[in-house]
Amino acid sequence: MIYFIVFCIVVVLLIAVVIRTDKQSVDDSLSHWHQSLEGVRCTPREFYDRVRSRLEEENLSGLHIKVVAWHEGGIHTEKRDYLRIRRGDYIFDLCAAPVGNSFFVSSWLSNSRDGILEMLAPVPFIGWFARSLLHFFAPVTYFRVDSAAMFHALVHNAVLAEIDEMTTLTGSRIPDTLRRPVMREIYAAR
Repeated sequence: MIYFIVFCIVVVLLIAVVIRTDKQSVDDSLSHWHQSLEGVRCTPREFYDRVRSRLEEENLSGLHIKVVAWHEGGIHTEKRDYLRIRRGDYIFDLCAAPVGNSFFVSSWLSNSRDGILEMLAPVPFIGWFARSLLHFFAPVTYFRVDSAAMFHALVHNAVLAEIDEMTTLTGSRIPDTLRRPVMREIYAAR
């Protein structure tokens, strides 16, 4: 009987881990940026294709780009397409959508959660042990922080360049004070 209970608990924990790792969370983000562009007319797919072209011109090795669909809320809600740009341990999700007479753009930089330890980290009790192992076997180093900053700058600058090209037609430009993303500590304990 006790083995059955332990088995059920393990199955429930594994299901929770799979569901949790199926999507990105605001809690996983390292940076966020958003901007509303007055008078810009474009579809999300057109914008994503333009950003993808700019990034492909950079010839950055290990760059993987695809469109993913995230639920707007829970699993019962509509889905919205995001452009997912991935390199190594980092993911950059880009959202674009027409809103009234404007065009909204939002971006999120996050850590990827590929390994079993990353998947277990959010699970109560087991997570503490998983985070301890991660800290020991995969410490946050200067190289990792620099890689995240480089990847973020490259993608964010490609997004800004595309926005600048689109807004020149409307005669507006995003002010310098609104061009910087809000960063969280990349080197904080996972």
